[in-house]
Amino acid sequence: MKEKRLSSIYVVLAASMWGTIGVSVRILSQFHFSSIQVVVARLLMAVIFLGGFLLVTDKNKLRIKGKDIKWFLETGILSMLFLILVIVLLYNSLHYPLQQFFYILHRFL
Repeated sequence: MKEKRLSSIYVVLAASMWGTIGVSVRILSQFHFSSIQVVVARLLMAVIFLGGFLLVTDKNKLRIKGKDIKWFLETGILSMLFLILVIVLLYNSLHYPLQQFFYILHRFL
């Protein structure tokens, strides 16, 4: 029963964090952050919060085996950063109608 309650709390926390994306982008935009800088700021905040959460709940999940470091860097960090950067760069380089299409598509992903 405790795990079921925790999973519900995690869902609510994830949804509330997801809901703050727009607010954080608006705040960073007021400080003249570019889209790429916003992406990097969001990535760093996620690392800080998730790392802190794991430090408090289960430190063993932060341990990486030596043979897995390559896979951790490639799939865990570089691929997500690359995906977000590509989306931002495409969004900024396309014409207005296509920007609207990707904006709507991005909201569903």
